[in-house]
Amino acid sequence: MILSNHVSHKLSLRGIVAVIGVALVTLFGCSQGQSLPQQVLDTEKSALRQAANVQPKTPETSVTRVTISNPVRRDFIPFQDFIGRLVAVEPGDPHAATLPEMSIAVLFDMDESSFLSYQRMLRSGQVKERGDVLSVGLSDEIDFPRAGTLDYFDNEINTKTGTIGGHGVLPNPDQFLLPGMFARVRMNFGPPRSVLEVPGEAVNLEDGQSYLWVSDGNIVDRRKVRTGALDGKMRVIEEGLRQEDLVVIAGANGLKPGDHIESLLNQPPRNIE
Repeated sequence: MILSNHVSHKLSLRGIVAVIGVALVTLFGCSQGQSLPQQVLDTEKSALRQAANVQPKTPETSVTRVTISNPVRRDFIPFQDFIGRLVAVEPGDPHAATLPEMSIAVLFDMDESSFLSYQRMLRSGQVKERGDVLSVGLSDEIDFPRAGTLDYFDNEINTKTGTIGGHGVLPNPDQFLLPGMFARVRMNFGPPRSVLEVPGEAVNLEDGQSYLWVSDGNIVDRRKVRTGALDGKMRVIEEGLRQEDLVVIAGANGLKPGDHIESLLNQPPRNIE
């Protein structure tokens, strides 16, 4: 009787003894025309069934190490950025008399869609137009370190560019700012509102759809979200995320839905500058 490698490795000690007994009876009993005892046949069948039910060992489930964090909730002021330039305030300018001394004007172009949104907020009292804050940055400055104010808008849309001119004022006490300088202008678009934010690098994009890796503590899944503005290094998440969610913020390369993770919980900062 020939034993397979699988059976010879998986049989219990009792099964092995039983099979050896069957083999001996087969050699010495069957050669004399005798049939195998039923008890021996039953023992052999039981041993073979036991061997067949033994499951082969499988490799342990791989675990990916990641860093997770809850999203940050904070008050966020919607804004839009525009390109402009600095210009001198001419003596004949009808607005010159109302401008502060030692100041310089900043001109910028606002697209028609943004202008319509701004005008609707103006009608609802969310913005005030003249006197609204402008944040300005020069070509070599990081972010928008200079504070100015909005003065007025032109009274017609430029049909060639689809934009309208905005006029603001910047303090210039040391005469450092010169006409013709490039300027980046940021305008607030509405009052502060409460939003959820995650680090910008935590947001992934596939086929135009933004998503996050969200964990229940041990397993990750992919969550579609709708993103908003970039707030410094943080990205506003408009839809698809809850305050209690745990978001993978580092180590997400190669993750797949259902992957097991070993997570390090990162406490989000209370205040984001």
